[in-house]
Amino acid sequence: MNDLSIGDIAVIIPVFCPDCNILKVIEGIQASGFKYLYIVDDGSYMGAENESQREEFERVFKRIPDYVKFIRHDVNKGKGAAIKTALKRVQQDIDGGKSIKGIVTVDADGQHLTSDIVKVVNSFVDNSDALILGSRELDKNVPFRSKFGNSITRLIFAGASGVKVRDTQTGLRAFNSKLIPFMLEVEGDRYEYEMNMLLDVARKKIEIKEITIETVYLEGNKTSHFRVIRDSALIYKRLLKFSASSLIAFFVDYIMLFVFNALYGKGISEEEKLLFMSVLSARIISSLMNYCINKYIVFKNRNDKNSMVKYYILAVMILAMNYIMLDLLNIRIGVPLWIAKIFVEIVLFVFSYNVQRRFVFKKDKLM
Repeated sequence: MNDLSIGDIAVIIPVFCPDCNILKVIEGIQASGFKYLYIVDDGSYMGAENESQREEFERVFKRIPDYVKFIRHDVNKGKGAAIKTALKRVQQDIDGGKSIKGIVTVDADGQHLTSDIVKVVNSFVDNSDALILGSRELDKNVPFRSKFGNSITRLIFAGASGVKVRDTQTGLRAFNSKLIPFMLEVEGDRYEYEMNMLLDVARKKIEIKEITIETVYLEGNKTSHFRVIRDSALIYKRLLKFSASSLIAFFVDYIMLFVFNALYGKGISEEEKLLFMSVLSARIISSLMNYCINKYIVFKNRNDKNSMVKYYILAVMILAMNYIMLDLLNIRIGVPLWIAKIFVEIVLFVFSYNVQRRFVFKKDKLM
């Protein structure tokens, strides 16, 4: 029987350049029965436009009640770093004897209603091994910037993970305190941390459960500190790295295909045999380079000694698919080799990413 309750859940609120809404958020959380509340000021003074605004931030911070564990960063490190700082403090308190069984992260601007925070936590109480997301209904009343950004990340996340999530950018999330070490290892210190969390959770086959919450945007979401270009690039960083790795391998493979085709063409007259030997030789060189980049840079799975074996099982599959598709398009149908090669590589890119993420560089499930 599950004996969890709201009193066992720690609330984490990362803060940057706050207004008085944070005080209302704290009041609502405390009144709902939460006993553990952690707030991290992520170097708000760096976001102040002038001394008057800096003093305004300080007035807000001084009104934070004493029962709140208030932590400060000397410089702005990012939302992800603030969450990690709070998680470290929560872990210290757990090690010190505090009965904290779960974590819920909440945004500081009042966009998460107290009733929705409680709803997400209640769902966690019933599903304590899952990551619970408070997901918004992205209807016509949502600012275009938020709706567009979420639509793009939703599609990319589904393609990368095979898991459908309605609201990838929600900051209202609840998870088991046993996952703290894992959450501390998730890559990223800014907004990309939340996307990477979802990718890593999906990768480890931890259930993601969504609970519908109210969609609240205060004054057109002007309090958001999300910088579209920089923070979007950070969010897509892992996918961009894989794309870059695959692109490099593609160019190497593409060039080597024609190099070997020219070299072998002097001694091999049979068209299909020439194509096979050229594809095989080019793939050996490009795959070894691609494996090293993905192992050490993209997926950062340095300790799995079996990953090369798994990678080359995939490489053999890719090689076979590559040859069969090129044979069909180039020799059987008559599509020029350079066009056929580009088409085949695009198709195999999506297949390869998902197999590498789920099979080749997969880490053991934590729970």
